[in-house]
Amino acid sequence: MARVYRLSSEFSEFTVEVSRDLDERMQTLKLSQEFVDRIAVLCGNPFSATSRRWGFGGALRRDTFTHTNTVRYVASFLDARHRSVAASLDVLTRLFADGLLTEDLSEEERPLVALSGLSFRHGRSGWDMAAEFSETMQRAMLRFDETMYRRIILRMIAVGKVFDENITEGGIHVAEGKFFLQVPGDATQLYSSDHGGEHRGVLKLTGHNIDRPSQQFAFLAGLAEANMIAEELER
Repeated sequence: MARVYRLSSEFSEFTVEVSRDLDERMQTLKLSQEFVDRIAVLCGNPFSATSRRWGFGGALRRDTFTHTNTVRYVASFLDARHRSVAASLDVLTRLFADGLLTEDLSEEERPLVALSGLSFRHGRSGWDMAAEFSETMQRAMLRFDETMYRRIILRMIAVGKVFDENITEGGIHVAEGKFFLQVPGDATQLYSSDHGGEHRGVLKLTGHNIDRPSQQFAFLAGLAEANMIAEELER
């Protein structure tokens, strides 16, 4: 895997796949016990990390592949412990982000799509999220066609309907410097922001009124599908 970190989604699973080097750097980063305990109370499951399971309540499956020199952290959209899944992905991707900051990576090595925060609380926008598109991803998204847009929308609907039968449609808009996803809700969107990423050339995505796990997980699936399409265009 040339890129040190990639997102993918298939059937009922969402995967963060990383190089073994990045995984090893992540393992050396120390989590504050107070921080972990506070999240464990919020999501209702203690944190654990073994060779096969990782996260709160072991919500993520950890698969290693010696022949590809990668490690996969896999979440199941069918797991009813929604907050434990979101909390585990949030902490995992924040650790990977910290590990990436210590490395001088080329554009060819940087992740196309990187998660930079997931919420898992009750209340308005309690399931907010954020992500970043690399410069390469921004160029790739301008090559997306209607068939590719449809793939992203159908993937969001398929995952969203696992939780909420009312998620029967989705929206996408792409333009230079702009990326926008939408699913049913109170103007529920994941959209590009003009602030925060200019100094690194990344396009920042932020959430709006993401009130339910069904909406957050639908957007995760949409981002993963966009990541996979961009990889296909690179080949």
